Amino acid sequence: MITTHFKKLLAVVVCLLAGITAQAQFKGSTEQYPTKDYSSSAIKFSLTEIATALETDTTTLATALKAYIEAEAPSPLLFSAMVDNTEVEWADSTKADSNGFWLTINGQPTKWGVNSAFYASPDVEAENDVFAFYVGQMPDVMKAGEKASAKIALKFNNKSVTFEIELSVIEKPVVILPEPEKQISKLNIVAELTQDVEQKPRAGYDADKVEVNLTEALDKLGITDLSVVKEQLNELLFATNCYLPDDVVMGVQVLDSLTNESSAGGIGFWMHAVSDAEGTETSQVARYAYDGQDKFYMESFAFDPETGMLSCNLGQYPGNLKGGQTFYTNIYIVYGDKAIKIRYNLNVLDVQLGSLDQFR
Repeated sequence: MITTHFKKLLAVVVCLLAGITAQAQFKGSTEQYPTKDYSSSAIKFSLTEIATALETDTTTLATALKAYIEAEAPSPLLFSAMVDNTEVEWADSTKADSNGFWLTINGQPTKWGVNSAFYASPDVEAENDVFAFYVGQMPDVMKAGEKASAKIALKFNNKSVTFEIELSVIEKPVVILPEPEKQISKLNIVAELTQDVEQKPRAGYDADKVEVNLTEALDKLGITDLSVVKEQLNELLFATNCYLPDDVVMGVQVLDSLTNESSAGGIGFWMHAVSDAEGTETSQVARYAYDGQDKFYMESFAFDPETGMLSCNLGQYPGNLKGGQTFYTNIYIVYGDKAIKIRYNLNVLDVQLGSLDQFR
């Protein structure tokens, strides 16, 4: 009689003779409410555990992953989808941000908009020992109760590992917020915060993450359940409004009103300098449509209930800002007639023309 131990030993020998490398499997999942945008959440794994399975070190693997994520063309690092236990390579037409992947609800690679249900974009944070897939839905596609899943293989160092990821779409709780007061002069400002941002003039659309701690301010606002801020941020966060009058010589004029209509990615706004009553451009900027005269943008606003941080990505309209300029805008968190006023100051640093520091 062949013992269980002997069977296992025999299987190992067969694998070695056939040149097969045992494959490590990682599993992870996340939950989201149905979305109308491309917001995402992370499914995280231990970078060390992955590196160990691939018989390499974390630094080498992290460097290769980062190179893959940032590359315009694929690097030697190879991701592939596993569909019915068969490898399916990614085509350029099925790639998402960060050389990620658009997928059907069953994990089949697909083009954006062609039966696409969700995406998975790789990310690496070596300092935190994290490799992650940021997953998000195709807007207005998945419904509460549905699940999307995929199996993704990573080949490196002549070894491979697989990631089984699952996205569950859950019912969004009904939260009734008080009707927001949108006229600035009628708001009861319970807290005022200021956040300074320094940037050099930029020739591209690269952005910096900017964070403001709202913990104490939200307490004054009367919101105790911080998860409400996270999930209802698009209904709570407003920008100063402006418009272009018929007399265009007067320039863009600021209004005594707020808007939460996004004009940039996610919850976000393009910012245009407003003019005074004589038509002279001021240092104040307000929410505007994407336009060649815009100064900067603030997008992907998000709130983390655990840290109390409100974050956004702030970047410039390429080539429009010069060293020595300063612009500001006011963003409001509005709850009924109460509001938190956050002033963001963008200070553009002087740089020596012709130097490597002229553009980031």
